[in-house]
Amino acid sequence: MKYCLGEFSLQPQATFVNTELLDLALTARSSRSGQPELGARDFWARLRALIQSAEGARLRELKEIEEAPDLLRSLPDGSSDREWAAEIASAMRTLLGEGASPRLDVCEGEGGPDGYLAIGAHAETLRRAVRQRDLVSAGFVVIRSGFAEPRIYPRVYRKVCANGAVVLEHTETAFVPAPGEFSKAVFSCVGGAFRRAVSRLRRAARTEVPDPVGLLRRSGAPVDWADVEGEFERAGDRSAWGLVNAVTARARSERDFPRRLEIERSAGLIVESAEARLALS
Repeated sequence: MKYCLGEFSLQPQATFVNTELLDLALTARSSRSGQPELGARDFWARLRALIQSAEGARLRELKEIEEAPDLLRSLPDGSSDREWAAEIASAMRTLLGEGASPRLDVCEGEGGPDGYLAIGAHAETLRRAVRQRDLVSAGFVVIRSGFAEPRIYPRVYRKVCANGAVVLEHTETAFVPAPGEFSKAVFSCVGGAFRRAVSRLRRAARTEVPDPVGLLRRSGAPVDWADVEGEFERAGDRSAWGLVNAVTARARSERDFPRRLEIERSAGLIVESAEARLALS
């Protein structure tokens, strides 16, 4: 279930049809015989279907956001989840007061022993360039899975793909804050942890990847490696940063947030694997 967090409402996420559009364009342009695999009529019919599907998803998302209850009012008084969620809301108010323009990207959960609660946001104005005109913003995500303690991860948002995100898993170990320490952990994520992450991503952008599937295998990315390789080849960015973005492109289409976060964390491991390969060369 999705929630707002006090005065912070969820931001609509762009409905991504870019991969499907690329597949459609490639199919229409070429085949083994050199003739288009799709005629003009079929091409436009499939394009209209993609646009209609994206528009339907957008309208459903806007309705869900509009009807989302306040998480802080939904959680019972005295619950540990309510305490740390209130700390996150307080930290976001502080960021707002400092002009960082925090945006709530994730606020959802499911009940039960196997349920979860997740809150994630990014600071719109706290951003740096990995490459020229390729900006990332500082962010964080907190997740409590089952009866485990909540963990907070630095989360980096890439602007050119409408907030595609990557968690640098071993670059920045997840915080397990004590009660009363969540605000401090948020500020660490969008401060020093973000600066260190950008340095690592800049190196990744300069590291060529001759064997993307091998790097995916070493990172243990829980995605279809062939699909990611296809995305990687289509984008034309042969760097480790390009491979990271191919993985997070798959994460964006994942509706189950714990699964999405798992994919984002594996994308961060690609950076580590690339650095290890570079150190050995």
